[in-house]
Amino acid sequence: MNNKPKKKPSGAGRAQHQAERHPKTKPAMLPSSNWLQMKDSIKQQDEAKSKKRKISKVSKEPRENSHKKMRVASNPQPIVHTDLSGPSCPIFNLNLLTHCVAMDCEMVGVGPGATRSALARASIVNYKGDVILDTYVSVPEKITDYRTWVSGIRPHDLVGAPSLATVQQQVAEILKGRVLIGHSLNNDLQALLMDHPRKMIRDTARYNPLRRNHRPQALKTLARSELGLSIQSGEHSSVQDAQTVMAIYRKHRNEWERQHMRAATSFRKKAPAKT
Repeated sequence: MNNKPKKKPSGAGRAQHQAERHPKTKPAMLPSSNWLQMKDSIKQQDEAKSKKRKISKVSKEPRENSHKKMRVASNPQPIVHTDLSGPSCPIFNLNLLTHCVAMDCEMVGVGPGATRSALARASIVNYKGDVILDTYVSVPEKITDYRTWVSGIRPHDLVGAPSLATVQQQVAEILKGRVLIGHSLNNDLQALLMDHPRKMIRDTARYNPLRRNHRPQALKTLARSELGLSIQSGEHSSVQDAQTVMAIYRKHRNEWERQHMRAATSFRKKAPAKT
């Protein structure tokens, strides 16, 4: 048995011995310069994207606001004139046609006792209330009552006015294929000696939500209750009345057209099949 003490390593051997007994943790790897550059580049790209999002968000706001303004401007409230004077010369402008038009007419009394009515003025406005047609109409019969207090018609208004046949032709050209709005339109169409497809008529005197106790209300009453307007306080204006019925129609249009579609669908279902 050898009891000699072991010799301690010296010099380089001692360092190697200590390294084996107590290994040192490896130092952390330093990132390469390429990675640092890439990291900076990604950071810059993220910052640029963030700035873009902020700029686009700010720039969208005025666009949305301007779009809303344009939309309101393209769909203004209907015009209702307060000027009750008649046309100084006939107005007939087909450039203002829209799918929906409103019509009103003024009559004078003819025959004994002025019991019959004859057309003396016709007015048609478009969906916005712009005047498409406004003209006096010459009356071939002797006028026994101008009804100026309500019609606004005076003898000098009808001097040189277009004939009924001319006005009929103009009205027919306007109404062809269009929805016609009015109040008690049967009276106006009768005075014009014309008719119009029933499915293309919207009459404020016949629309149930505008009737009271199943009876039509006067246009003057509807103007006050539906629009807060005062009309027909004296002489009537066919332009103002046409603009008023158009404004009332526009107020109820969505529900009115839904009801019209339901009624048309129901009628088609009930109609007997063709053999």
